[in-house]
Amino acid sequence: MSTGSLVKRVLKPLIPAPVLRIRRHIWVVCSLYRRFGPVDDVPTKKDLERMASIRRTYKKIMVLQMPWRNIGGMGLMYQWLCEHREPDTLYLFYREHFAHSRKCPNTFLETLICRDLIDIEENPLFWLRVIKSCFWKVDLLDFGVSYRDGICISREFYGGEREYRYDGDGRRTGYFSFTDEDVHAGDAILDRLKVEKGHYVCIFARDVAYYNQFYDKQFTEDAKWSNELMERYRDADVDSFQAAAAYLSSCGLSCVRMGEIVSRRDKFAHIADYTNEQRSAFGDVYVFAHAKFFLGDPSGIFVFPLLAKKPMAFTNVSSFFSAGDSQTEGTLMIYKKFYRPADGTYLTLREILELHIHLMQEHRGNHLILCFWEWLSDHEYVAISNSETEIQELAEEMLQILDQDVHYTDEELALKHKYKSMMHEYIVQDEFLAVCAEIGAKWITQNSWFLE
Repeated sequence: MSTGSLVKRVLKPLIPAPVLRIRRHIWVVCSLYRRFGPVDDVPTKKDLERMASIRRTYKKIMVLQMPWRNIGGMGLMYQWLCEHREPDTLYLFYREHFAHSRKCPNTFLETLICRDLIDIEENPLFWLRVIKSCFWKVDLLDFGVSYRDGICISREFYGGEREYRYDGDGRRTGYFSFTDEDVHAGDAILDRLKVEKGHYVCIFARDVAYYNQFYDKQFTEDAKWSNELMERYRDADVDSFQAAAAYLSSCGLSCVRMGEIVSRRDKFAHIADYTNEQRSAFGDVYVFAHAKFFLGDPSGIFVFPLLAKKPMAFTNVSSFFSAGDSQTEGTLMIYKKFYRPADGTYLTLREILELHIHLMQEHRGNHLILCFWEWLSDHEYVAISNSETEIQELAEEMLQILDQDVHYTDEELALKHKYKSMMHEYIVQDEFLAVCAEIGAKWITQNSWFLE
């Protein structure tokens, strides 16, 4: 610890709380001025009247540093706001981009955010004046608050203190609201896909194509090594969803393939190809908002069913280091298996969790998901994706849960309880996150070694 940090640690408890709050408010205002530049021009009479009205009306002004780096961070910060929004508070936001991409991850989600919040960047001079004129009311929210909330959710969920929050009614759309014009356009997409609201399942197999097109050329070149790790340890093949799609079709449910950019453009029986035939930023929101549930790999795309409060069944889970996944409170999940051909061994859940604790302590500040996959590569582990049968069994369990017709054996219940207890044991040791979902019953029964 540096001398400066040590001095701050010693002095902080001695400083009165009101002084610390004022210091933070001043810091927030100064940081916003550094970001948006000085205010030089003279305010108009109309500006002054509006500023006075704002000071009278609102008790607090919250400035959100909205992650505009990828769809996961963007959606999760919006979800946090939807759940924790306070009355008598004015919410402003600005976009936080990666240096290697200033694209918007989803322009319709941006539209929804702009409906709910005030965009500082549209009139920075005015809003800087507002912030300066009542600085004692101003505070800043960044993704850290969402991350910390996720840690609490993980601990409560695996400690048995928190339940699922999805809506079983397929007509509901969670935090999404649509104008009459939106509904007309969205229903037209569903008609072209030949699916009915609440009677289809959104499926998703993650591949690396999105990263290669969303970010700029320099990033793609610099991140080539990480993309190769993701392809090896994170990605999956949409082929493996065909048995589940056939089963869901036999139950009267359609399947819709989701994703913005994919490597394979094949057509599959029982799967409507939204991705290659109907995909749009608006469609991503609308199609997910009216699905029965989500079946697919963990990736940023999960924020759409999350915001729509749809049940989720995660396939091919390959890491616990993800700020967003802790907030999903999905229904079910099954893992990839990590196998080392040299000695014929598999990593157990306890071994994976012990490794996560070690990586957290050794690599704080680094991209911990990549650290995990790099460790797997260095130790010659290969990832075994979920089979068609495993994914189909997960879809069957999900339907049984939604129909309130699920019946577990004593062995399945015991293994599910053991899984949650082990997860809770490790999550309380350090601040890493995990997908909040029950383990798939058939998968854990067939792979009970995973809990040894």
